[in-house]
Amino acid sequence: MKFRNLVFLMIIMLISSQSYAVFHKISELSLYYFTSWIEIDNNLAIIGTDEQPTNNVVFFVDITNPEDPFILEELYNFHQVNNIAIKDSVAYISDNDGLKLINYNDLTNITINTYFSNDEVYYVNIYEDQAVFVHSNGFEIIDVFNATSPVQIVSNPTDYYIERAEIIEDFLYLMVENGIKIFDINQINDPVLIGEYIDNFYNLDSFSVHNEKIYIADWTGITAINISDPTNPSLISMNPNFLLPQNISIHDGILYLCDFLYGFSMFDIQNINDPILINTYSTPREAIHYATQDDILYLIDWSYGLQVVNMDESANPYEVNRYFDEFSYVEGLEFTDDYIYYADMRDGLGIYERVNPEEPLYLTGNEMGTSIIYDNNIVYLSYRTGSNFSVGIKIYDVSIPESPELLNTIITDNYQTKKIGNYLIFRNGIYSIKILDISNPNNPTYITSLINDHQIVSYQIKDDLLFANIHDSYNNVNGIEIYDISDISNPESISFVDIEYDFFELKAFQDVLYAGYYNLSWYGSSSGYFIIDVSDPYNPSVINEFYVHSLGNDRGVGFGSITCNLTGNNLVVADNRSNRILTYDASDITNPILQDEFRWNLQTSSIKFDGENLILNNWVNGITELDWNQFLSVNEDVIIAKEILLTNYPNPFNPTTTISFSIPVESEVELSVYNIKGQKVKTVSKNIFKTGYHSVIWNGDDESGKAVSSGVYLYKLSVTGESEIIKKCMLLK
Repeated sequence: MKFRNLVFLMIIMLISSQSYAVFHKISELSLYYFTSWIEIDNNLAIIGTDEQPTNNVVFFVDITNPEDPFILEELYNFHQVNNIAIKDSVAYISDNDGLKLINYNDLTNITINTYFSNDEVYYVNIYEDQAVFVHSNGFEIIDVFNATSPVQIVSNPTDYYIERAEIIEDFLYLMVENGIKIFDINQINDPVLIGEYIDNFYNLDSFSVHNEKIYIADWTGITAINISDPTNPSLISMNPNFLLPQNISIHDGILYLCDFLYGFSMFDIQNINDPILINTYSTPREAIHYATQDDILYLIDWSYGLQVVNMDESANPYEVNRYFDEFSYVEGLEFTDDYIYYADMRDGLGIYERVNPEEPLYLTGNEMGTSIIYDNNIVYLSYRTGSNFSVGIKIYDVSIPESPELLNTIITDNYQTKKIGNYLIFRNGIYSIKILDISNPNNPTYITSLINDHQIVSYQIKDDLLFANIHDSYNNVNGIEIYDISDISNPESISFVDIEYDFFELKAFQDVLYAGYYNLSWYGSSSGYFIIDVSDPYNPSVINEFYVHSLGNDRGVGFGSITCNLTGNNLVVADNRSNRILTYDASDITNPILQDEFRWNLQTSSIKFDGENLILNNWVNGITELDWNQFLSVNEDVIIAKEILLTNYPNPFNPTTTISFSIPVESEVELSVYNIKGQKVKTVSKNIFKTGYHSVIWNGDDESGKAVSSGVYLYKLSVTGESEIIKKCMLLK
């Protein structure tokens, strides 16, 4: 959070248009390597990886049906693939061992040629029958008229480092460490340097040539250079409002890019100083590269894999309103029948009129809003401001939404603020929770502080109970401490639930507590909820667990946050790692059953309900209202498991592991554990399960409940007595 806030103080994104469409994912394909580049050739996606050491993979993915891509071939022994260029069913791969050629004209017999060059190749680009590639000693131009047998035309050593190169007609453009060099290659075997633009760029990433202009991307934004006279390139403008743009390209006046915030975005740049956001797609981790074909976006996420996205959806029948003002980074929202109140990371308190969501009625514009509470025309805004990040709470009277009145300002460390009756309760620093009496908003008075010896990560309040998420890695303390706050001036700790996972969200429903967790490791990640029975708060117990996200091939790099809320018997969960919203039947709140999955590419940290509507904040994309009834009935948008999947986490484990599986249709399922000799140890579950994803816990015991010994065990999933999958797990004590 601190880094994110710093970024917003340094760079503010200005986008002039409010009218943009929202891309939606139609499928995904997990890839178990860090990806680096993608190229599309008709019904084939070629994806490179950049993971060390030298056993990198180039994937050939069949995209004949974009809704069901699958890996056709995996080619190994590459050494950090930097990029890919294709011509006539030949892929030119630049990696750290040189330039390698793959002939895939016959997909049943894909062949790899030996390296054309043995130098470390940083980039390769093909234009018509010429290709250029750059390496540590300079650049080379080759004839690729016969793509399978390239012929060297010229090798040009340089005393400067070259990042990228492109041939366009009679010119060669080189991106060097501090700018662009332009060569005349009318005489292809004798390149002549004719012009350059050198400046104080910071970490150059990519460039694109369009309409006699070069657009250069570095960490500070995008710079436009006039090259109508290539011998004398001149600055047009520098726009710092693009945040860490990567792999930019421009086609027909549209800028395509990956960036730090959105993931993937498209802008109309007829006026580069006033870019218009056309569309955006947020990725779970970090968007690296992309390719488009027939209104389909093929986007690779560095650690997550391939995302296939429909770019032709300009509207959705379930979308009621979209509240979007320039660059709205919404951290919290509240609402009434007539107004939306929100905390904006750029503009502090924001207010929309719901019947007219075109532009906000009010923005303070001078602070970084981090959370908000609304109660009877009084708004409590948590904020940060100034170079030293002063933290506090501002109290506004919003009886007149167009001109709120500031009643009071409290300068104090505050995080995750809540209001209970006449009391304002907020996390104060990392070890305490402070309580203020705000019966008179003009004059809040201090009541007491709840102090813990360990870090308080988050907390939740229900009735007379306060649940605090406690984390102390040094002393190996992790769990939930429960306080009795019936006497608000004297909070009393009454019990503790020991949970070894890191968790970040607590939600109290009825007599249960949902503790949202994420587990990240180098080779897998998972997110989900522990369900804790707190009907007797003096003796709480974990009674169930369900995965929201579990993907063994996900490299586990990044933040897999989830958030949830309950309306009636419907539990709604936003899974920001898989870009989706899930609905569960929570008739039994202790055992929610997955019903539907809805592709939702916007990062969501707040889910609220308003009778007929579902209201979401969308991180960098404002606020959205969805028609709840239509949302529940959008079956064509449901992603159903298309095959039987089985995994467990953690593995190795001690003493318990969660076994997760998915089934494509409602089936009778038996999940059993066997020892390495094939002898059954325990039937963990035998029941009829609905379509979708499920999880059960094995406590490392046998049928009699006795703990089994350390070792390797097999767990078998049998579906309707026909399909079987067997996986290994290891118990370590």
